[in-house]
Parts: sequence; C-alpha cells; structure tokens
Amino acid sequence: MFNVKDTEILNAQIDAMTLSDGTGTDIGLLWGVKSLSPEWRGKLGGDFENRPADYDDPETMKIMVLMTDGGITAQFRPKSQHYDGLDDIDGNQQTIVARGNFYSANTDNNAYGRQKKLCEELEQNGVKVFTIGFKINASSQAAMQMAECAVNGGNYYLVDSLDISQAFESISASISNLRVSG
Repeated sequence: MFNVKDTEILNAQIDAMTLSDGTGTDIGLLWGVKSLSPEWRGKLGGDFENRPADYDDPETMKIMVLMTDGGITAQFRPKSQHYDGLDDIDGNQQTIVARGNFYSANTDNNAYGRQKKLCEELEQNGVKVFTIGFKINASSQAAMQMAECAVNGGNYYLVDSLDISQAFESISASISNLRVSG
C-alpha cells in the first residue's frame, strides 16, 4: 500500500494500468447492487455505518439509475459473491468470457447472464430501476437489455443527444410521485 499523497507513486500506479475497451455494464450494476444491499451495511465507508438499510425499511426508498453507452461486453471481474468461479487472470486485462445475448439465461456464466441475475435480484427486493441508453440504437440488443432491466419499459430512457437532463427530470418526477403515492 502507498500513501495517496505521494503523487509520483500514484502517477506510476495509474501509468501501469492497461486500458481495456468495452462496456462492463454488469460490473457497474454489481456495484450498484452492493451499494443498496443490507449485506454490505457498514462496509462501504463514510459516516453511515447503519446503511444500506434493509430492503423493507419503511423509511427508505431504494432506487437505481443504470446508464450505458453500449452493449454489455466481457470485462475483468474481481471475485465476489455474485461472480463465484471467475479468477483474477491478469490484474487489469479483459478476460475472455462470452458476453451473452438477449436470450442468455440468468444462470449463464457470461456478462449478460450475470446482468440479468442482478436485475432480477433488484426487482425481487423492490428496488425501482431506471435505465438510460445513451446514444444507442433503439432496436439494438443494448436497448433491449436496458429496457428489460428497468422491468417496466416506462422506466427506460433512450437519449440521442448530449442533453440528458430531460431523462433525469423525468426520473426525478417519477421518484417524487412514488413518494407521494407510496
């Protein structure tokens, strides 16, 4: 471990990283699931050792916004409870793991199968999921995957321009309505 105040060492660590192209949507989703899961209570740092709250906490509304600019591709994945069986092959390189497709089962050991499983976990636990497809084709596999994860297609937003504020305003209004009616 090194002191992050030592910029020379920190820059060397950053320079040693290898860029890997692709969209690890399943990995981003995994971290979102962890940040909402009571199993991670007290493990995420900060001043909130009693969070994340239980899924059924009457004082808590759990919401996730998942945004992507493309289809799910296989990425390097650290081992975790959700990704058992995958090994750290090469520190920061992509692994050779099939990404799956729209017809992959949630039990398939590929990036899309894992994403489906995580989306189902969110749904089962009552988490309201909004997804944003940024500059992707409306009839693409990526668009279908985002709409599927949002469960209710009305929670999926396809954004074609750099102005995504309209999607976030709609999500904000929907959340406000949930609070009033819930």
